Amino acid sequence: MKLLNSTPDTVVELPSVTELQQAAEEVFQDMAPRDPRVCRQLRRLVPQIYLFPYQICDGHGIFLRAKLVLNLAALIPQSGMPEEVEPILYRRISVDLFEVPQRVEFREQVVELHQQGLVTRKIARQLGLTQPAVFNALVLDQRMKELGLTEPYVLLTEPPESFGRCRRHKKSRYRFEPDTKHLPPPDLDAAA
Repeated sequence: MKLLNSTPDTVVELPSVTELQQAAEEVFQDMAPRDPRVCRQLRRLVPQIYLFPYQICDGHGIFLRAKLVLNLAALIPQSGMPEEVEPILYRRISVDLFEVPQRVEFREQVVELHQQGLVTRKIARQLGLTQPAVFNALVLDQRMKELGLTEPYVLLTEPPESFGRCRRHKKSRYRFEPDTKHLPPPDLDAAA
């Protein structure tokens, strides 16, 4: 009851998406790309960023995914914002820093058409793909089902065995030790 009585009667109004976009444009409008002020402003806007290596579960390619904290409060002048609003304007997001491979991009569409009874040739024609691309998407979907995955990407926590070009980790003198000093905070895992 004390909490209800102590709650202020004022309503805090959050800025709209359009207002945040305009604020971002105003902040970076007059700055040159190599201006040190741009770097400082970006550090306020993105206070934490971590890069993680991922691999498609079929063992092909290594891709980078960034998990970051976006501080939209950095776009608003501090004098005009109540303290209660600032935590609301923090977002944990995940950004893929790569182009999605064709077999991943079209996997769901290919599987849906395949379940409808279409053969690979007709699926390929309908989606504008080649037959091997359709086959690769179906193989990827099958592999995901075998592993019980809902997403085709798997976080790499050690050197992959299947990556043909990287063989340094197979030499007897090599010892893999993860860098524990630069691990991200556990709450960044919420950004998926």
